[in-house]
Amino acid sequence: MKLDFSNGVPPDVLDRIKRVKKEVDGLESRSLYCPYCNHQSLIIYSDAKGHVQTKCKRCGQVSDYNIAFRIVSYRLALTTRACQALKSIT
Repeated sequence: MKLDFSNGVPPDVLDRIKRVKKEVDGLESRSLYCPYCNHQSLIIYSDAKGHVQTKCKRCGQVSDYNIAFRIVSYRLALTTRACQALKSIT
């Protein structure tokens, strides 16, 4: 079902948008980057689970992500970057 927005956004749709904004206000978010060009392709929240597919706006490649795997690799990347930064300082 495609909604008709030719006369503006209907009030019930605006209510849904506002409700979702309130729901995600307290959640932690992080970015997923395109594996081909390293462009930020998706922002996910801490309550997201499973798999997602997104198309990069920069290079046009379609990528599949396992969000649980990305949590581990994201933390590993942060740790690796922090260690590299410390090595460059000392």
